[in-house]
Amino acid sequence: PRVKADQPLAELDPQDVRLQLEASRAQVAAAEANLNLVRAERDRYKTLMDRQMVSRSQYDNAENLFRSGEARLKQIKAEFNVSTNQASYAVLRAPQDGVVAKRAVEVGQVVAAGQTVFTLATDGEREVLISLPEQSFGRFKVGQPVSVELWTQPDQR
Repeated sequence: PRVKADQPLAELDPQDVRLQLEASRAQVAAAEANLNLVRAERDRYKTLMDRQMVSRSQYDNAENLFRSGEARLKQIKAEFNVSTNQASYAVLRAPQDGVVAKRAVEVGQVVAAGQTVFTLATDGEREVLISLPEQSFGRFKVGQPVSVELWTQPDQR
């Protein structure tokens, strides 16, 4: 069949990708909640330190927990972005206009990273160089369309 550039050719089982994305989203929410908690705790300790009710060391500990929470949230958001990016790879798309010349896998088959799934041939006219016996020259004219059959693929033209 003919395909257009960026046309979906196949979709990988999205279940694992969807679950990973949901897990990443939940981790972001948990990290944001934790950051809000340690921020409030740090602010309380700051107020108490200003009133000389807690030591500088206790405040510094709360500040370090807050900074650690910020770093953790940043890391988890980066992991979420990776998961989102990977989700976009679940759909195999045609890189250009063409004809699907070969499908190398079946529906439901497990594929490995880098495995060829489809072979796409550029669509349009082809120029073929062939050898003919001299007595066959009269059967053909310059520019005449012909059908070509390959020995390796006798069922295709």
